Order: sequence, then C-alpha cells, then structure tokens
Amino acid sequence: MKIDLSGVTTTEYLGTGKHFVKVVDVKDEHEYIQVRFQDKNGAIHQERFYLRDSVKWRIAALAKACGIWDDGQAKIDSEDLIGCYLYITIEEQEYNGKTYRNVAKFEASGLPKDTKIAHQNKKQQEQLPEVDIDEDDIPF
Repeated sequence: MKIDLSGVTTTEYLGTGKHFVKVVDVKDEHEYIQVRFQDKNGAIHQERFYLRDSVKWRIAALAKACGIWDDGQAKIDSEDLIGCYLYITIEEQEYNGKTYRNVAKFEASGLPKDTKIAHQNKKQQEQLPEVDIDEDDIPF
C-alpha cells in the first residue's frame, strides 16, 4: 500500500535545558490551563498548570516571569500570557516508571509582550493593540 504523506509535517519538541520561548497558546480547561511555548525554530513544549491551591505557585511563577502578576495581586487572565517572551528550563522527571519533560524554572526575558498575536476567547475574538518593537530585540 502506498500512503500519500504530502503536506504532512512533524512537530519538534523542546528538549531538556534552558530555552528562549514565546507563549503562543493558552487553553482553559476545567481543572488546568494548558500553555504552549514555542522557540524561534518552531519547536514546542506544552505544559499543564493545575488550578489546585497546592500548585498554583507554578502559575504565579509563569505569570511573574511574563510580567503580568506581582505578589499580592489577586487574579490574572490566562489569555494575558499569550505573546509573552521568557526563558524556561525543562528537566526530565520520572513518575510511575515514565519519564516526563516539565518546566522547572521560569525567567523573565526583559522583552515586551508580542501584542500582534490575535487570540480567540471562547466568547469573542479580539485583536490586541500593536506595540512598536525593534526587530533587533526579538530573536524570532
């Protein structure tokens, strides 16, 4: 049997180590948010952030690295993460005999958010205002 694979592309995933990435998508689920990070070469990493009180510190660390949250602030909008540039450090961890790649550290990049990304809220689609960013400051 011959199988036509024209137009099919594969996805590259980020390996362990420190990566400069942009948040390109956030999906709000019932018990967690799923965040997709992408580097300048198109490699991705997806991470779930559970909404249980015992692990909300991870969401706070991500939001702080993105510059959308400060200590003492009560709430954030998960959609505000989209377009954020930051550094993430991915480590492998074993759980129940399986190896998983998880973000172990979030660090601010110092770059402004990419506000050219249009994202769709479940109820409406909105275009964020553009910010004049020098192309030399952005690696991708």
